[in-house]
Amino acid sequence: FLRNFEFRANLTLVRSNSTYDQYGITINDDGELEQGPFQARVSRSMYGQAPYILNNIVNFKLDSAGLMVTLSHNFQGPKLVIPGLFMMPDVYEYPRHILDAKISKTLGKYFSVSLTVRDILRSSERRTYRLDGKWLNDYDRYTYGTIYLLTVSYKL
Repeated sequence: FLRNFEFRANLTLVRSNSTYDQYGITINDDGELEQGPFQARVSRSMYGQAPYILNNIVNFKLDSAGLMVTLSHNFQGPKLVIPGLFMMPDVYEYPRHILDAKISKTLGKYFSVSLTVRDILRSSERRTYRLDGKWLNDYDRYTYGTIYLLTVSYKL
């Protein structure tokens, strides 16, 4: 029975950082923007890069019945989604668990049908201000909802 199962997992650990000098903006007499005085040296994680990513997949395959069931899980650490400018705080996306499932069945020699369910847990996406290593108020919070996909395919 266990030979029909396949387990996969990977963990990625990333340490990313970018540093830049932040300057203010001034408007000259002609109404044009110019670089203003130095404000701060800013150091933060790179845009869109999570410090860790964990993926798990469990497959159950029964070749004699043409059946395959897949359950996958993804979890990422907090990542920068809106860089703060001009002394405004950065906005980070909080970690959330994403669980997906797929059941597929072959029907004869040429047809197959599958049902995919995405984001089974319906976990909320939460983005929060962060300044000087401290979490502040939420920027926004919303839930996409669960997505269901039914697919019928014909193989030539």
